[in-house]
Amino acid sequence: MFKVTKRWIKDNSTPMGGWNYEQLQAIGVDVPPTKGWIDEVDGKEITEEQAALFVRYRLKSKDIQVHARILELEKDSKRLEWLVKNECFPLETKRGWSLSSDGNTCFGIEHADWRTAIDLVMERE
Repeated sequence: MFKVTKRWIKDNSTPMGGWNYEQLQAIGVDVPPTKGWIDEVDGKEITEEQAALFVRYRLKSKDIQVHARILELEKDSKRLEWLVKNECFPLETKRGWSLSSDGNTCFGIEHADWRTAIDLVMERE
């Protein structure tokens, strides 16, 4: 469970300094909110998922897509660092690029799965 605070609510306002419909719904606030709604939710416990949605929805929908892409690129950067550190460079095959579970051999699986293969090996370390 996540405990809502006034500070957290204010830190996660939209770039314009307010809150949008999706954010308020995520934490169970009626829309339009009544005066004093922040005081009413201060100290309230919500799920981690609700808290994540509140933070995510502070961005416009087009910004959310950009933010998600940035996070994926950061993960790719970490994966690349791991590949370089472990000197295992995937070989391109007809089916795609990937990495074996032991981290030493490369083999072909579906292209979309190479990130998952690297993540699984990284978790084992």
